[in-house]
Amino acid sequence: MSSLPSFREWDGPLTADLVRVPGRFGLGQVPTRLRSEATTTIVCGFCATGSGLTAHLKGGEAINLSGDPDYLWAGETVASAWGCGELFRDWRTPEAAFQILKKLSAGRPCDITGIPDDRFLDAMGGMQWPFSAELRDRLLEDAGVASLESLPAASLGAVRERRLFADGTFPTADGRARFLFDLPRPRGGWG
Repeated sequence: MSSLPSFREWDGPLTADLVRVPGRFGLGQVPTRLRSEATTTIVCGFCATGSGLTAHLKGGEAINLSGDPDYLWAGETVASAWGCGELFRDWRTPEAAFQILKKLSAGRPCDITGIPDDRFLDAMGGMQWPFSAELRDRLLEDAGVASLESLPAASLGAVRERRLFADGTFPTADGRARFLFDLPRPRGGWG
């Protein structure tokens, strides 16, 4: 009797291509093949606002793009032209934007109130949310330390690598997942 093929490989070309490493330059974790060696700033011509992009380079070639943190809100230019630029007054730096998003996430499935700032995220190579202030405080208390930087690597690593909903609990009243199905629409229109 022949054995069945393995559906899980622990090494090999496909597995190696999917292994994540710290991406550096603000990218969090990326597959090894997308880890850049350097960056350069280029101008995005798509939206015609002249906003900056960061090109991530490997071997002198661009392999990834991200927004340039020094030109965070090209949208502010458009909003000002429309007369609502004041709505963006608090969103002027990457840190300010992170703090606003952090505050808005409180108590939601994507709660990131336990992450001090965007520099901490870069240093960690990313963080799996939710990472609430309550979870942060519990980790610190259990380890007997005062700051996340003082936490043993194993404690923080376990939290960083956990997967959302791995415990089978979902953010619904009874903790069960809800799957919604919408009937397919005929091709050729929006109606």
